[in-house]
This record gives sequence, structure tokens and C-alpha cells, in this order.
Amino acid sequence: MLYMGVDLGKKRSRIAVLDERGEVYTEVKVPNRKQTFQKFLKHIKEPVEMVCETGNKCFWLADLMQDSGVGVHVAHAYKVKLIAEARTKTDKVDARILAELLKARFIPEVYIPEQDIRTWREIFRGRSHIVRMRTQLYNRIHAILDRYGIEYETQQVRTKGVGSWIETLELPDPIKKSMQQYVQLIQEITEQVTELEKRLKEKIKLDDRARHIVELLESIPGIGWLSALALYLEIVDISRFKSAKKLHKYIGIVPGVHQSGEVHRGGRLTKDGNSLLRWMMVEDAWRAVAKDRYYDNLYERHKRKLGKTRAILPVTRALLYAVYQVWSQEKRYEEIFTVNRKVR
Repeated sequence: MLYMGVDLGKKRSRIAVLDERGEVYTEVKVPNRKQTFQKFLKHIKEPVEMVCETGNKCFWLADLMQDSGVGVHVAHAYKVKLIAEARTKTDKVDARILAELLKARFIPEVYIPEQDIRTWREIFRGRSHIVRMRTQLYNRIHAILDRYGIEYETQQVRTKGVGSWIETLELPDPIKKSMQQYVQLIQEITEQVTELEKRLKEKIKLDDRARHIVELLESIPGIGWLSALALYLEIVDISRFKSAKKLHKYIGIVPGVHQSGEVHRGGRLTKDGNSLLRWMMVEDAWRAVAKDRYYDNLYERHKRKLGKTRAILPVTRALLYAVYQVWSQEKRYEEIFTVNRKVR
């Protein structure tokens, strides 16, 4: 068996291959082209396993290697750096170190979903990205109105007649023109969002497993179809997590820990996790507080100690616990949790 480490660069990558004795079988630097990697593999005459770190380029390389019969491992970039530092006394993770860690079976692997899931993930993340762009444009309009002392209701900026309304304002013409451009961009983005959401709904209709999980997750207070689909596309298989706490950690909704001697206290969120799901679940937690008595009571209990903003975090963790139970048991929320749940 041979062990291949690939240090993926922006345009070129370094490949190191070790044999069973840990000696260098070959070591080369190649351009990041599929044909180049395929040509390189033709010179490998023994069974081989490959490892690379997480990054934008790792998945196409993983697909190529799998199609070529190579055993594929994708390492968590941050965790493998810590392991490399502990074993080799260096924080630089190059191709040879990756190969050495693979041979020693010290690779902290990440989950590699099927290509179809990755495709729909990309579409969903694209929708989230342009929605954030739209929000930035709205915020820009609000900032201009505030700067010029214009009194307005927030909803006025989001109505269809906002363009005509802007023309009635006492603002310099160049400012009005800029605001009209923002409005036009917002309208174009909204059309794109609508089209993307239509495609995502088609995905749910055509994929029996996705439809089943989304329908189950929608039964949880505060969670709509978009959040349910995001959970499905990002997690795929809930059995990857042995407990709800593992799911909390994956999403990054756990506090950091500060420890010195006998002093042990929690800190801010680590934010080491899936930022898209973390943002969506916090938003869903606010909706759950507004819709469901249990989550409202939970929020009110923690608000006295944590304050209005941070009190939503225990609610988010509780909501994720519900996600874990509903998905793991494949039962609707009301089948698992009683109506009169007690706040602990």
C-alpha cells in the first residue's frame, strides 16, 4: 500500500507518496489540472490511498481520485494542523506530513457527501449569499434616509412603490439616482431568489428522502421549509452525530471554555462550525419563541441571567435538540414532545 499526501495550492499542488516503510516513493509538484493528476496516477503501479485538506479544491480532487480507484480521505484543516504540530513539532502541514499522518492513521476526516448533495448545497448557499447582498442594499437605503433626517417606516422601503416614493423625498438628485439603482438591484435579486427557491422546491418534490426529512423537521416550532432543507443538505445523515451535543458542536452553538486552576467558566460561542446553519437556527429560535409557549418560557427564564440577546442561545440549543430527536426517530415533533413540556 502507498500513502499519498496532496498539499493543494492555488495554482499548483505538491504530491508526496510514501511506501509501507515510510520512505519516499515519489514527490512532485504539479499544476492543478485534472489531466495532470490523471497522468500522474498512471505511474502509480500499487494500491494507493490519498489525503488532502478541506478547501475549495478538495472535492473535485476527491471525485477524481475515487473515479480512479484511489482510497480518499479529506482531513479537517484545523484539526490536522494541531495533530501535525503535536507529532512533528511543526504547524506547517505539507504533502509529506499528510502522507505520514495517513500512514499512521492520524487523519481527522470530514464527511464527504455525494455529488448530488454538494450540487444542491451550492445552489442553497448561493441563494443565502445573494439574500445577504439584498439585505446590505436595504441597509444602505436605510442609512441614507437616516443621514438626511427622513422620517419613514421600515416597511415603506420594502413596498413595490418605493421607487415613486423616493422621487417625492427632499434629497439631492444624485442621491435619489443612487437609491433608485439600489432599488433596481434589489428587485433583480428578488427575482433571482424566487427562481432559486422554485428550483429548491423541485428538489424536495423529486427526492423522496429529502421530502420526508423536510416534512418531519417542519413540524418543529419555528422551522420552515428553507431551514429544514438547509439542515438536510448540510447534515445529510443524522447518524453521523452520536448525540445532540455533537450536533451543537458541529453547528458551533456551544460556548468556549476558559479554565485556569480551579476556575472553570463558559465564554462566547466558539463559532467553529457551520456558519450557515448557525445563523438560520438562531433566526428560527426567535420564531419559536414567538410561536411556542415552551420556547418562550425558556427564553424568559434565561433572559434574566444572560440578557435579551444571549438568552436566545439556550433556545437555539433546545431547538437543535428537537431537530436531533425528530430526525433520529423519524417522528413528528408532536409525537415526541408533549404539549406541556416543562422548562428545565
